[in-house]
Amino acid sequence: MLSNKLFLSLSIMLLSAGSACAACGGDIVFKPGASSGHIAGSIQQRQYCDYRFRARAGQQLKLSYADSQRPQVFLVAPIERQMLSDDEYILPDSGVYDLRVMLTRNDARKYAKLQSYAITVSIVDVDPAVAASALEVARLAGLYEGTAPCDDCAGIETTLMLYEDGSYTHSTIYTAHEPEKVIQDFGSWQVDDGLVVLRSEANAGFRRFYKPAGNALVPTDSQGRQRTRPTDVLLQRRSS
Repeated sequence: MLSNKLFLSLSIMLLSAGSACAACGGDIVFKPGASSGHIAGSIQQRQYCDYRFRARAGQQLKLSYADSQRPQVFLVAPIERQMLSDDEYILPDSGVYDLRVMLTRNDARKYAKLQSYAITVSIVDVDPAVAASALEVARLAGLYEGTAPCDDCAGIETTLMLYEDGSYTHSTIYTAHEPEKVIQDFGSWQVDDGLVVLRSEANAGFRRFYKPAGNALVPTDSQGRQRTRPTDVLLQRRSS
């Protein structure tokens, strides 16, 4: 299974392959005292337009454009992320960021005529605590895996996917078990007092706790004390 980050990288490379930069793009201009700028243009088939802007770590980026607009927008450097309309994203670093406007491969083949776009780019300061929390969520989001011993099966495989939107999926598979036993759970997650807290949607009131440790999540109780039951397995982050 491809991680979200790897899938996005491959998608951008595939969309950009054989493409040509159109006669557009450049620096996004913000008037003195303004927190937003405007970009507009037209592209067709495999063309794309690259834009640049400068921002500080912890500022919030938001793009606004019509849902009917066919050209898609991606952050391509120094990070890769698709930016949907009204998507709010806390920028992790200070410096220059690159935006790319392009058509999907399907639309590039389907529409030969120029496709117009008009996008409002907003960069605003947010409460430092809110920014820090959002950056921590972005840092921890990803796929984690671990295997615990099992008396009557080959092992108990646990996978946990933490999504940046605050949702999660948790799966436990008893491998080589007849019949195969799979337990799935989903819900919301957040970082609270240094712990990753999972709140089950299916089982009201049920919570799981993990303590981040490098590229791993350590199962704990609500006070951050490590659990030592055989089924409480250390989850290692799967590299992208």
